[in-house]
Amino acid sequence: MNGNAPGTDRLAAWLQLLRLPNLFTVPGDPLAGYALAGIACGVATDLALAVSVALASLLLYCAGLIQNDLCDWETDRVERPGRPIPSCRVSVAAATAAALVLAAGGVGTATMAGYGAGCVAALLLTSMTLYNGWAKRCSSTGPFVMGLCRGLSLLLGAAALGGAGLRTPVVLAAGLCLTAYVAAVTRIAAQETGPYRLGGFRWVPAGLLAAGLGAVWGLARVQTPSMVCLGAVLGLGAVLWAGLCGRYLRDQAEPRVVQQTIGRFLRGLLLMQACLLAVGGTLWTPVAAAVLCGWPASRWLAKRFYAS
Repeated sequence: MNGNAPGTDRLAAWLQLLRLPNLFTVPGDPLAGYALAGIACGVATDLALAVSVALASLLLYCAGLIQNDLCDWETDRVERPGRPIPSCRVSVAAATAAALVLAAGGVGTATMAGYGAGCVAALLLTSMTLYNGWAKRCSSTGPFVMGLCRGLSLLLGAAALGGAGLRTPVVLAAGLCLTAYVAAVTRIAAQETGPYRLGGFRWVPAGLLAAGLGAVWGLARVQTPSMVCLGAVLGLGAVLWAGLCGRYLRDQAEPRVVQQTIGRFLRGLLLMQACLLAVGGTLWTPVAAAVLCGWPASRWLAKRFYAS
């Protein structure tokens, strides 16, 4: 990127800071939560409400990513000097201002969708700050807190329908499944700066998806045969994809392989989200299709920007 114009280089730095390939995996979390809560509570779909919580989640996610690099920039000067902040392509002041604006926008947008959604958004922001400021340095709690952030993102969508949406078993099962999967992937990602033999743990994400999605579909009791078939295909695809990612980590994985595989694991969230959206019924089929369209875009961008 050194041959680019200054403005283009700055834009590329910001996109790298935001892990652009991963952004496509974010809106599906609250959309799935909203769809699951809606079908469980028998509430008619409000598209504007669904879009607002998806936007809130995306804004908060971006804020958390910038905050992550702000907390790590001194370490990155040694381990990853090419990152946007230690390489001075993005200043600390600019990154701090952007993180604050995005965080405020995320909580504000969620609050417009409802008091419950605003509270969950505030809890999500708190969890992200806890992870970036402390938990990620603790191998025992860091992965769980990161997983909790993604689980809360799903609950943010359900919270748009009030407390009843948050209390439904199918929503809680989906949130737990997402939390556990992302926690396992985060545990693997902790090894991206050095060779590490993962052993049997590389299969854990696939196992968690199989158990979690099975529980969700058991609780949902989907009646439409076509949606049962669609959900089964998507769910099986998500599990098989996670298993394939595990194969990439055989033997002693090098940092480059781990980084690429983390991106693949995260793209697998799109299959999981589409599977959960299928539970919401035929109305959510176009949304599931739109979520899956993020796959080729994320894959293409992953060749140009790191996903971890």
